[in-house]
Amino acid sequence: MKFKAHYLPSWLNTMLYGVFLTYLVWAAFYPADYSRIFFYILGIIGAILLLSDLYAALSHKKLEVEFVEKSDRKYKGEEGIMTFKITQHGLFPIVGASLDINAGDYIIFEGDKKKRSVSRTHKRLSFSVMPKKSIYISAKYTAIERGVSKVFGSTLSYPNLFGFNNIVLEQKSSNTTEVIVYPEIKVSKFKPFRLRNIDGNYRKQNALFQDKMLKVGSREYMPTDQLRDVHWKQTARTSTLRTNVYEQVTDLEVLILVNLRSDKSYVAVEYIEEIYEKVAYISYQLTHDNIPYQLISNVRHIHINDYLHVPLGSGATHYKRTLEFLARLKSIDFTVPFEHLIRRVPNLNHVPSHVIFTGPTDETIEEALLELKKKHINIYQLDKESLVLFGPSGGAR
Repeated sequence: MKFKAHYLPSWLNTMLYGVFLTYLVWAAFYPADYSRIFFYILGIIGAILLLSDLYAALSHKKLEVEFVEKSDRKYKGEEGIMTFKITQHGLFPIVGASLDINAGDYIIFEGDKKKRSVSRTHKRLSFSVMPKKSIYISAKYTAIERGVSKVFGSTLSYPNLFGFNNIVLEQKSSNTTEVIVYPEIKVSKFKPFRLRNIDGNYRKQNALFQDKMLKVGSREYMPTDQLRDVHWKQTARTSTLRTNVYEQVTDLEVLILVNLRSDKSYVAVEYIEEIYEKVAYISYQLTHDNIPYQLISNVRHIHINDYLHVPLGSGATHYKRTLEFLARLKSIDFTVPFEHLIRRVPNLNHVPSHVIFTGPTDETIEEALLELKKKHINIYQLDKESLVLFGPSGGAR
């Protein structure tokens, strides 16, 4: 982290300079009026002022402040520690210094009683560091909201050891640390639903995947079955453990479409944070079942003609990438009409077998979705309440 220095003036320091220069000029013209002791005192004052200027100019030149963690990832509500390494490579000690840290309001530092109107959190850390030494200081924080919080506008100040003024260093570099706050994974008990049989779909008995969204029956429980696959209603009815049987499919890919527009304006729906939490939970379930998925939003990339998205993938690394994507999405980003994004789906490199979209619909969006259904793509709507099958037999739109 690089700093730009400036000095806070001191009236006492300025007065000493004035007295020193006045008597120095006077002594140059009238040397006989002063004793030797006076010149000694004048020399001491001059040496102090010279050391004060040297300290102010050189003490920070080789002072280095580094972020120990370049990036950190937390879930909403989790606590973390932001650590700084301060090294003085120079010959001057730094005593009684303060590092004032400012960060985005997606986190809050311990002890900071920030107001709602303030869009940042603040923490002051005190330290001293000797020449050719390093120290570590840290600030505790709590993740309070989904987003990416970066350190900005930080200042480092310390007193001049040989003067009466303070030296203030202001952060000027963009090289900073960031805390990525993932959306809370809101466990949702979605109502069970069944896909309609569509003529022309090819089914294979020995398939690599099972469609967890389509239950076709039940069977007796086996020791190798997972507990989450138990059909509890059938178990209660028959008094013996029963396991769900799912549709066997040869190709199962899920596409999650995130709509950042409401049905009446360009801004996101008021419950968008709940949507993010449910998308995070669905992504977790898909990762757990090893089902490949991709995620696309109707936000245009600034530099390239494409939508912000997470490419098709699966596994823990892909899930981590999804959470980071959701954390970085902003409701104020430039969005395009959601129906434009829907019409792009058939042109993707990987046409999905299932589509899950978020938010409300209107007539134009429904027309685009119905065109997708004609291509034998199963479509579900994720709203504030639940995940439902889209279409005439589905839930609310």
